[in-house]
Amino acid sequence: MIKRNLIILWAITIFSCSPESESDLSSTGNNTIPFSVTALLKEYNGNEVEYHTIDFIQGRKAPSNFSNITNSLNLEPNAIFRSNGAENLLVFKQGNPRGADAFYIMTDLDDNQVISGSYKDYFPNINDCFLDAGQIAWNKNRLFAFENDVCDQGNLRLLTHNLPNSEVTEFPFLEKAFTGDTPHGILVTEDYFFVQYDDRSEEALDTYKEGLIVYDSSSLNEVFSNRTAGLKTTFVDGHDIFVATRPSKMEIIDLTTGNVKHSSSTFNYFLATDDKISNVSISNGKVAYVDNTMAIGIPAYFDFNENDSFTVDQEKYMAFFNRDNIDFDADVIVPQEFKIDMETMSFAVTYLRFSPGENVPKSSAIVFMDFEGNLLLDYEFPSFRFVTEELLKR
Repeated sequence: MIKRNLIILWAITIFSCSPESESDLSSTGNNTIPFSVTALLKEYNGNEVEYHTIDFIQGRKAPSNFSNITNSLNLEPNAIFRSNGAENLLVFKQGNPRGADAFYIMTDLDDNQVISGSYKDYFPNINDCFLDAGQIAWNKNRLFAFENDVCDQGNLRLLTHNLPNSEVTEFPFLEKAFTGDTPHGILVTEDYFFVQYDDRSEEALDTYKEGLIVYDSSSLNEVFSNRTAGLKTTFVDGHDIFVATRPSKMEIIDLTTGNVKHSSSTFNYFLATDDKISNVSISNGKVAYVDNTMAIGIPAYFDFNENDSFTVDQEKYMAFFNRDNIDFDADVIVPQEFKIDMETMSFAVTYLRFSPGENVPKSSAIVFMDFEGNLLLDYEFPSFRFVTEELLKR
């Protein structure tokens, strides 16, 4: 992802321009989009930010449904997108960034349902020791939240709000646990509620271990936990969860049964790529990730069947991003966000294109490729001012 300070350099200097209408959307090439994804874009206009979405539908040759969701949701300029887990459900936070007065606006991209309210509207049982409203997640039927113990940081309080009947349920405390100001957090899907946290129990202090608990989002029963091993990476796809623990153990576990589907103890660098639980494509024993050991991120996957990692054809990939040779007259192309699909063995990457020596990009775009390095679609967004916040697999 491009560094934030680079974004600021050009974001504060640019002027407004009108994006193209949906009828003007077009793409280059004759290939079709390999898998469906929605790009959530930030458009910088001076000190203000607007959010937009644009859909790339599997089998089509061009994107559709370019929408200004800042306007449709009446978001404030200070609204912040919060990664949710259910990728058709967007959560925005605005107003007071912390505490019970934080205001949330949530929308379903599929049916345009919108709900909104402050944190204390949904969780009115305020406790003086649990005022740190770190994050809300939404899975259509429920809101989920955590609160750190700000008195002695000795417990983690988990809450859920049932939207149909407004009933609030408090989970049992996670003792000697903390989350919120770390990379860890919560994530929801249609079926599960995931909590990743720092385990600060006495038995974990010597090795600073992380904890993970997964709850059924309907029954609220615990279905999986990892409280003792040195958790490093957690990926989720449907009912499959990939868990990597120090020093080198990796497993794919079926959450419906608790059974281990695949296991390996081979060390791989991607164990160190991300400490935060996230959605990643998992299919037939293949787990997607981005290899960040080189100058730019490279789409890759670990295949449990082969017990090895594989990347896209690097010669073709590097040539597209002008990293195959040193050419000071060539444009600088900076990848931003990645989304990989193991079922189709293809991926999407958004990027900014800079002229040599320039700090302001001249275009913002998305490219779809397969793992053989073949270009499937290269589409330029309506304005260079669009920075990709997230790619949402649909």
